[in-house]
Amino acid sequence: MIKTISLPDFSLAPVGFDKQDALLPYPKNVYSGYRILQEYLCYPDSFLFFDVCGIQTLPAELTANCFTLRLHFSQPLPVDSKIRENSMRLYCAPAVNLFVHHAEAIALKDGRIEYPLCASLRHPECYDIFAVKQVSSKLRSVSKGRAEMVTREYPEFNGFRHQVEYARQREVIYYQHRKKTSLFRQGFDHFIAFVLADGNKPEDYLLKNEVASVNLICTSRELPIKLLPGDICIPAGKKTAAAPFRNVTKPSTPLWPVQDGSLHWSLLSCMNLNYLSLLDLDALKKILHIFDLPGVHHPQSARLSQQKLDAIERIDTQPVDHLFKGVPVRGLATTLHINPQPFVCEGEIFLLGTMLSFFFSLYASVNSFHELSIINTRTQESYTWADRTGQHALM
Repeated sequence: MIKTISLPDFSLAPVGFDKQDALLPYPKNVYSGYRILQEYLCYPDSFLFFDVCGIQTLPAELTANCFTLRLHFSQPLPVDSKIRENSMRLYCAPAVNLFVHHAEAIALKDGRIEYPLCASLRHPECYDIFAVKQVSSKLRSVSKGRAEMVTREYPEFNGFRHQVEYARQREVIYYQHRKKTSLFRQGFDHFIAFVLADGNKPEDYLLKNEVASVNLICTSRELPIKLLPGDICIPAGKKTAAAPFRNVTKPSTPLWPVQDGSLHWSLLSCMNLNYLSLLDLDALKKILHIFDLPGVHHPQSARLSQQKLDAIERIDTQPVDHLFKGVPVRGLATTLHINPQPFVCEGEIFLLGTMLSFFFSLYASVNSFHELSIINTRTQESYTWADRTGQHALM
């Protein structure tokens, strides 16, 4: 017996663009559009997911334990598109090699400001430091004739918490995570410094006889790239897996940030861009180039990225008025003219447009919206994304 059930709210929603979808922990005081841009350029496969939404609770009288979902397209797929049984996979999610780990204890000494930060002395090849999560120490305090151990938390120097100085007579000590290019291996050597709010060395009595405990967010260095599909299948930690799992692709190659300062001025100039200046062709290409970390490390990726940037031939922007819940709202409509030649397929252009649609909307003000369209300059075919209301708060 075949029964047809209407699904009026059925939709396919892209995944990876909301804050809860972030692969990497991102600072809260940084514009979230940069997170989308960085993850798209470094890990484009993390956006090849979609959620099936709007499937309501099925009637109780149905006894079937499975159903078939048929997707009908408005036009035939390209002849070179080969959709096979394993082209789409259920119950998949991107995973990132990050985990919490305790660093080796640090004995603070008089007259010293900077200390090596080591994740493991016994197995240094198995750990690389991604970020410092928390720094604390134990102090011996005497209260009412009794000695007890109290915990001392160190705030981050770059964490914008310097207002606590006013309540602590400017004796607050901050930790600062420092990185230097390693001379012996790929990546960096990590250090931690304990400084005052002005960056100077604290008085010796403020750090006397303390042992600092550092919680880290670590990676497994280059070990994961040795794994093959299906090798990641053993649960670790206290929580056991509720269902079996395995990786369906090989882990990607690690990408280390650039520390030589060559991109600092370019990055600062991009941070100075506002919503309207980003809608300039040269400015858009510049910011896409700066966040292209694979292009920095791999010459072939750099050539492909430059070809794709050159394929963006024109950008047109004009103000438009739309009705949102009966209220007229003014926004901007942007049209990109793209040559498809350097792109692998039409889907790659569509993914770029989806990313830019979210990126521009996050830059638009909360009382506005942005609408993006892309025109294929070879076939004149166009794609238009739904209006996205702005997320950027006005000053």
